[in-house]
Amino acid sequence: MKYLIIGGAGYLGTHLTDICLQNNDTVIVYDSLFQGALGIDKFKSISNFRFVRGEVENIDSKLFNGVDVVLYLASPRLETNNTSLNINTYLSTLSKVYDISVEKKVKKILFPSTCSVYGFNEKIVNEDSPINITSTYAELKYKSELVLKDKNKIQIYLPRISTLYGESSLFRADLIINNMIKTSLDENIIRVYGKDMWRPNLYVRDAAKILLSILDKELAGIINVGSNDLNITKKDIVDTIIDSVGGSVLVSYSSTNDNRSYRVNFDKLQNEIGFYYTTYRSGIENTILFLK
Repeated sequence: MKYLIIGGAGYLGTHLTDICLQNNDTVIVYDSLFQGALGIDKFKSISNFRFVRGEVENIDSKLFNGVDVVLYLASPRLETNNTSLNINTYLSTLSKVYDISVEKKVKKILFPSTCSVYGFNEKIVNEDSPINITSTYAELKYKSELVLKDKNKIQIYLPRISTLYGESSLFRADLIINNMIKTSLDENIIRVYGKDMWRPNLYVRDAAKILLSILDKELAGIINVGSNDLNITKKDIVDTIIDSVGGSVLVSYSSTNDNRSYRVNFDKLQNEIGFYYTTYRSGIENTILFLK
């Protein structure tokens, strides 16, 4: 199998690259390295790995030659002063990548969307639930779904992924659990906005494995990625981190609420893929060890 991973040098992409290479697949990573090259340095000596640096809007169609699967992980820089322009450019580029993939006879395209498209919802949501956009990030992801979901010349995969956390060659401290762990270690404090807000989270290595399983089992279209057991409040996350870190950690609860709170039903995925998820305790402990 030959993969083209656009944005493959990032947080999730490095895990996908690693797993594909372990499976003896051929991997081309195309990335601007906006976040640096740390995530892919370890792959450069592997014969079935190739890295090409560039901005996604300038991608060369020759890179698609012989590719079986395109994983589109690239994300725009959503600056406040030109967010609309960035989103429109991004959507145009996504459509361009689809067109090139059709021309080059790529078999599958996977675009990772997000459960954040459910926004704020007091009911448990599934793939057929109404969308409730509460952030620019969710808007970008949902509009990208709309660009791809009715395309029919290639199999399109649109997994809506839980909020990721855990260690990676290119660590992201902006993700909620990662941020809580890092500040508990570095500053002995955890800052929480909306302690009773719900959200499913997913260990990043698990997410990479599941995405490849979705492709393998041909679960095309929209599917929520996570586990019913991993729906959790922020307060419960904090309690698990404190137990894992040990010692005394100050918790600062803000009166400002998060504008995202949702519990997600993952039965569709669970019925198709028998997967043992990393528990919060194990994932948090692994991340603590990585950061120490």
